[in-house]
Amino acid sequence: MLNRQVIFLTLITILETYCFNQAIFEKQYFFAAFFGYLLLRRLYTSFVITRIIKAANKAADKLTKK
Repeated sequence: MLNRQVIFLTLITILETYCFNQAIFEKQYFFAAFFGYLLLRRLYTSFVITRIIKAANKAADKLTKK
């Protein structure tokens, strides 16, 4: 991923977390559920990207050790 994409992913995650927390504190549970869903989806995407990067690094290490 490009540095721009990582920064954008981080900023959007921060924004979603902030909105989720505000909705919880203001007892707007519909919006809290909405932002919670967006936040979980974003975190799952980050998890998948991390797994792909680890697999790629592992494959690259195998190639360089030969």
